[in-house]
Amino acid sequence: MEEKERESPACEPQAEENDLGVREMMRALKAQEDFENAMDQGQFKLRDMAIIKPFLPYVRPYIWKFLFALLLDVFITLGFVFLPRIQGLIINYLSQADVPLAELNFGPIGMYCGIYAAIVVVVIVAIYFNGITFYTLGQEIVTKIRDDLFAHVESLSLAQINALPVGKYITRITNDCRGLSSFFTDMVVNFARDVLSIAMTGAMAFFISWKLALIFVGMLPIVFFLSFYFRRRVRPYFRQQRRQRSEINGFLSESISGMRTIKAFDRESEKAAEFERRNDNLRKAYLRQIDIFSFYQPLMFFLQMTAAVLVIGFGVGYVIPAGDIVVGTGQPFIAGDLYNMYGYTGSFFSPIQEMAELFNNLQNVLTSAERVSALLSVKPSVEDAPDAQPIEALEGDNPIALANPQIVSPVKGDIVFEHVWFAYVGEEWVLKDVSFHVRPGETAAFVGATGAGKSTIIGLIVRNIIPQKGRILIDGIDISTVTIESLRANISQMMQDVFLFSGTIADNITLFDEQVDRDRLRRAVRTVGAEPFILALPGGYDSPVLERGNNFSVGQRQLISFARAVYHRPSVMVLDEATANIDTETEVVIQSSLKRLRTLGTMVIVAHRLSTIKDADCIHVVDQGRIVETGTHDELIAMRGTYYDMYRLQNLERELRDLEVAPQPAKI
Repeated sequence: MEEKERESPACEPQAEENDLGVREMMRALKAQEDFENAMDQGQFKLRDMAIIKPFLPYVRPYIWKFLFALLLDVFITLGFVFLPRIQGLIINYLSQADVPLAELNFGPIGMYCGIYAAIVVVVIVAIYFNGITFYTLGQEIVTKIRDDLFAHVESLSLAQINALPVGKYITRITNDCRGLSSFFTDMVVNFARDVLSIAMTGAMAFFISWKLALIFVGMLPIVFFLSFYFRRRVRPYFRQQRRQRSEINGFLSESISGMRTIKAFDRESEKAAEFERRNDNLRKAYLRQIDIFSFYQPLMFFLQMTAAVLVIGFGVGYVIPAGDIVVGTGQPFIAGDLYNMYGYTGSFFSPIQEMAELFNNLQNVLTSAERVSALLSVKPSVEDAPDAQPIEALEGDNPIALANPQIVSPVKGDIVFEHVWFAYVGEEWVLKDVSFHVRPGETAAFVGATGAGKSTIIGLIVRNIIPQKGRILIDGIDISTVTIESLRANISQMMQDVFLFSGTIADNITLFDEQVDRDRLRRAVRTVGAEPFILALPGGYDSPVLERGNNFSVGQRQLISFARAVYHRPSVMVLDEATANIDTETEVVIQSSLKRLRTLGTMVIVAHRLSTIKDADCIHVVDQGRIVETGTHDELIAMRGTYYDMYRLQNLERELRDLEVAPQPAKI
């Protein structure tokens, strides 16, 4: 499609984009960027949690699974709290025994061991089902979010999709969705587990010795402060890592897609240097994070060991000599209880550090949620009207379809433009009061200079864009009243830049149809003249196609595109500069194919090479957004107007090329 001129002098205000969907997209991206910058600056507010609210419905179908897994977490945490206590009770029993070990009554120890084994079994089973439940829950949630996000991206207009680099779409559908799902399957669970662990461990510690438990309480503010302080310091580097990864994804996608151009202009070293710079920025962000953690982690370990030393010191020096009684048991505080208090030191402080980590990860999740939400909030530029109906619901039979088995649609292919005006930006009209009529089964061609508006007409027919004024009718029905899916299902498009998918030739012609009609496939290939080169390949129709069809020539890719169009048996075929990049030999094959394709239904051709449309039933000459001439080839030549000048210029260019390749006479 031709380029749209949107540049204006720097001193003049930029005209506003007419596409409301594109404007919505840009506003959403700006809001997302502002949110991320605010998070980077530490401006986190609890109301930002409202970003998660639109995603809660994804959890609703699994709410009972979710609650069941949380209940299992309660059992797991209780198990981890009580297991050390049983060990302490065994130590207490052994240290209080006044008889030789050989005469010791092992009944209580056996009871403790049995209880210990039972708790271990319960914890193991709970951990197993807890992991399975949350893992499957997470995968189901992220799968649904990705499905919805990808379907939403598909519903956007081409202009909206082009507003964001491909690599960023990939990041949103993969990384950001995964980060969002982790909120429900990791963060909520770990937060609940940490709160339970702190509460249960603290309660058990106070149960054993409230005096030593006060050491935990006294150290608590210091651990909280340092944890959140260091997390705040490292937060910007986490942001930088995420942004650098997103930029690298976009850079790689663009560079690999444009590798042909990079090699053609010998820019490998420059691109490699740019990638090295981006990669080095990511490395530096990781190193800064490592520098902070290399100081934070030893400090946290020092505080934990300090608390442990204080517990042992005060326990041996004051609590045990004082004969303190353990609450509830009525037994004196001895070695096993001191062992428990030492063990609970780590169990008490570790969850606090993890909660600080969760707080930092929460902001990453909120950023991912904002990115996904921003994309989902963009309304498609072109969408079905509330009362839109499938075009197949039109009454009447298609006489062309009845006479030709290649066509199965009831759509006749009668196309009418009524006073259509269109501008991409402001009132910079690309089309100005365009009207024409393409009758069923007719071949209509549009020619003109680059930027005249030819490809815009194609975009309007297939509803990639919508006009600001006027109407477009198919079979007498305004296309704005029919569903886009049914409209495009009846129109096959052959573009200048053919896109082939990884797979086989048959896959690309049938577009991975699960029930391939081999006879129809072969008929379509023969119709466009592609059978000779396909059968010459070792695998024939099942020959592999590399990414973007890079193992085929431009002409071969174009023939596959033509076969694809015929296979899907449309009522209308649209060619947008489909013969612009092919060689002379392939052009002969394609021109022969076009003659056969014209018998299959209505055809609309945008062409630069006038030789490909000489036999068209009607040729429209587009100049500066208006149709200035209309007629057959011979009629337009007789007018000696714009078309005549274009035809003479192309013939002159052809003659000059022929002179360049003609053999030169030998010099005497």
